[in-house]
Amino acid sequence: MPPPTPVNSGSSGSSRIDVAGIVAQLMEVERRPIAKIDTKLAASTVKISSLGQFEAKLSSFSDALRALQNVSAAPRAMSSNTSVAKFSAAASASAGNYQLEVTSLATKALANISGFSSQSAALDFFNTQMSADVRQKANATVYEPSAGVFVLSLKAKESGAAGSFSVGSVPAGYSVSETAATNAAFKLDGINFVRSNNSISDAISGSTIELVGLSSGAPVSLSVTKELSADPKAAITRVADAYNELNTLYKQLTKSSVDKAERGVLNSDGALGQIMQQINAALSIPIRGPSGNALSGASDIGLLGLKLAEGGKLVFDEELYKKSTNLSTTLESGIRIGFDSNSSKDLSQKIYDMLSFDGIVTTRIQTEKRLQSQLNSKKIDIEEKLNRTQQRLTSEYAALDALLFKLGSTSESLKTSLDAILNSNSK
Repeated sequence: MPPPTPVNSGSSGSSRIDVAGIVAQLMEVERRPIAKIDTKLAASTVKISSLGQFEAKLSSFSDALRALQNVSAAPRAMSSNTSVAKFSAAASASAGNYQLEVTSLATKALANISGFSSQSAALDFFNTQMSADVRQKANATVYEPSAGVFVLSLKAKESGAAGSFSVGSVPAGYSVSETAATNAAFKLDGINFVRSNNSISDAISGSTIELVGLSSGAPVSLSVTKELSADPKAAITRVADAYNELNTLYKQLTKSSVDKAERGVLNSDGALGQIMQQINAALSIPIRGPSGNALSGASDIGLLGLKLAEGGKLVFDEELYKKSTNLSTTLESGIRIGFDSNSSKDLSQKIYDMLSFDGIVTTRIQTEKRLQSQLNSKKIDIEEKLNRTQQRLTSEYAALDALLFKLGSTSESLKTSLDAILNSNSK
């Protein structure tokens, strides 16, 4: 753009050109690269925001998958008489009902030796007069039941016959009373058991019986039931909803159109398409057991009452769900959706990798942020150059204005001189 024509103010004492106006017009042309960078930065910001939305929906879908896969059955143990036996079950326990009769509790051997005049004398007696077997199996405690009277009490470290010991005879002047140890004896579904302690963890697999009293009358009923930790139907519909929200957003962000206003902001982004392809492929392979083992019978997503409808929507079908009569049993053990035997990872784990520091989603966002950083650096460089250019143009046009002002002043002086000469000659 050529600079505007200098403007004559008509007065010898004023500027001949509009320096600020000319420089502003020239700088408007020079700033066009900045405007293009700002447009690119705005588009990049929209992309980062859109990728963040997609990341959030992808994370929600992964959470829903994990929740469904963890709808396992938690065991619940019950005892009909906790004054006889307490009952607990670990996650590995199987459901079942049992009848318990307790005829004897495990006790510890006990020996009390009297005749000591001091605590130190009692302990010295234990350390010097007792056999190595007694010292090994018993703990020694000294009591003072009345002033100046001390009793050495020996109690077995372990309950039952296995931990029993015998003091035997004691020297004259001392007396001993002993209580023999007993084993726990009980019947479980009519089968006799004998154990050295009252905590029984090897009678019913995955369960522990704590014997606290003797049976009287009817046997104690023990039971283990399995209850799912969450409503399966709710967990399944949550997966369908999360997938549909993700898929809907994906279609919006990648929509193709000749109309730029209707085109998705990530229309040309192949990363999102790659992610959705992996997800859809994973949903099409058989559901596996907790260790990646094959399930018996039907094992596609129809097992969960799900199906892919027209338009790619994941739909929960009530009738299909009702046909999965063994679903609860399957969920009790746990499932893995989209399990890949090569990587030993299911779909939720693969999505976790996508969202990790070096995953495809995070990498895509970081790439866009690096582009923004480069554009901002370029913008700063151009703006610094423009500042220098503006200063130069201002200086140049100011000098031109000063020159024009000087020429104008000279012209006025000459005119005045010529007018004076002409006036003189005319006289």
